Amino acid sequence: EVQAVLDTPIAVLIKDQTLWDAIETLAKAAELSAICYPWGLGGDLSITTDLRVSLPSGQTTLAKALDEITSQVFHATVESDQQAPKIQWGMFNAIDDVLFSVGDGKLSLPPVKYKRTGLIEASDLQSDYRLMYCFTTPNPRQGKSLGQLAFNSKPLTIDDRGGSGLDIGDTGPRMFSFGGPLNWRLVDAVASQAPEQLTEKLQERITEDLKLKSAYQLVAASAKEITTAQQFADALVGGGHKSFETELFSRADPNSLAAARLPRQIVPLLIQRSFSPELLPDNVQPGAFAEKSENVVTLELQPLAEVFVLRRTGYEAPIRGEYEQGLRTDYIEKNPGRFFGMGVAMHFSPNNIQKRLNFQRIPQ
Repeated sequence: EVQAVLDTPIAVLIKDQTLWDAIETLAKAAELSAICYPWGLGGDLSITTDLRVSLPSGQTTLAKALDEITSQVFHATVESDQQAPKIQWGMFNAIDDVLFSVGDGKLSLPPVKYKRTGLIEASDLQSDYRLMYCFTTPNPRQGKSLGQLAFNSKPLTIDDRGGSGLDIGDTGPRMFSFGGPLNWRLVDAVASQAPEQLTEKLQERITEDLKLKSAYQLVAASAKEITTAQQFADALVGGGHKSFETELFSRADPNSLAAARLPRQIVPLLIQRSFSPELLPDNVQPGAFAEKSENVVTLELQPLAEVFVLRRTGYEAPIRGEYEQGLRTDYIEKNPGRFFGMGVAMHFSPNNIQKRLNFQRIPQ
């Protein structure tokens, strides 16, 4: 069945369209509900939906069209003369008329992924983007995190007060994450224990941790001394650190930072800090502010042993017309869980209920 779909004859003209629009055009031409192209992945193949691709008019097959687009995407993303990788495509019985990229490697995007973590510490969640930002409700402030539930399970708590009630073998509640819905089960849990004696291996680990903590404190203190644009520029010349400059990115779309190839767990924190009042221009009218900010801010990520010093090098104010023409719909489609929760909360808020019922309070 999959091969029959890939052999579907199509005739389309795609001229300098975004990857998102081009894939949607191919799906309609092949009479599919959707084609799940592997964009937004990490590593050397971080693919963004705003890449521009083209296909000449004429009769071809869906498979050849996808191969041609993949070739353009690959050479626009990776500086290499190598041949573009081949994407394997598959379909699933429970999901009609949807084509998924499947198989091994970075270009795989099946509808369901399975992973078993093994025993980990609470601090290890900081290194896993999906588990770190995973909550029982679309709005994180109203729900509990995966860490709260797992690390307050019965084997890890003295009594049931304040515990999650989960035991080994129990299936946890469905979670909301940036990567989509997550279903999980508590396979094992072992409470931490104080060693009876300090072994040589433990002593080496403690020494390494103390050195790392001391080094982090020194770096954080040094970063806080950089408070102006001139000090920032001098630090860049001085060396002894890593530096990079991103393209313009959006506060609403974490994927807009994909080209920077940062660890995924850093991205939302970096975006939030980048839009601090200290970095935003006072007047956002075009030409009314300097491209580069005079101020800098720091972002401390002690669990990851990272300290960032941030400076704005460009800014484009959001335009209401552009937002209403497409960005609003695009953002809502990419964040359905969040907006469903917000919509329900607004619909059933006391003020909106009063408006719908034309309820009038009578003073007593």
